[in-house]
Amino acid sequence: MKRILFAMLSLLSVMQAGICADVAKPFSLSIPGKATRPVLYFADHDLHACDTNTQYAVIVIHGVTSGTHDYARTIRPNLETNYPALPKPYIIAPCFPLEKLLAKSNFKGYACWKQGGWAAGGDSVNAGPICAYDVVDEVFAKLMDVNVFPRLKNVLLMGYSAGGQFVNRYVAVGKAPRRPGGK
Repeated sequence: MKRILFAMLSLLSVMQAGICADVAKPFSLSIPGKATRPVLYFADHDLHACDTNTQYAVIVIHGVTSGTHDYARTIRPNLETNYPALPKPYIIAPCFPLEKLLAKSNFKGYACWKQGGWAAGGDSVNAGPICAYDVVDEVFAKLMDVNVFPRLKNVLLMGYSAGGQFVNRYVAVGKAPRRPGGK
């Protein structure tokens, strides 16, 4: 327990310091039948790209005022420092941008949310009937595809601040699928 607590405290200090080891790239996720606009996420590579090496994935949910790409870039050094025997994880950071900030960014045209709305699983304000939990459901669904991630064994869902609150709520109501034959 002490090691996990230390890792989480170290992760928070790395995130707050803004140290960036890997460059996470932006990608878009379509959610058929639900979202009319794509959802932005940051990751090592596209969720649709075949990955025969990944055994461990981390889905990290950002806080209200923090940059999603910072979480995607800073979590790896912490994991490598505190858990050196752990296989290199695939980091995925879904983005729930605020309506007012998206208009000023380079990522116009993506789904966006009202302040605090996504953290409670709220609906996007511009992408049709899609809630924030649907986004994480879809990320899990992509990860569970044995044709894309044949060696994946573990997925960790974690969040910081409002992202941590989101994770607690998601655990209660999310519809994350199980891998065929998985537990």
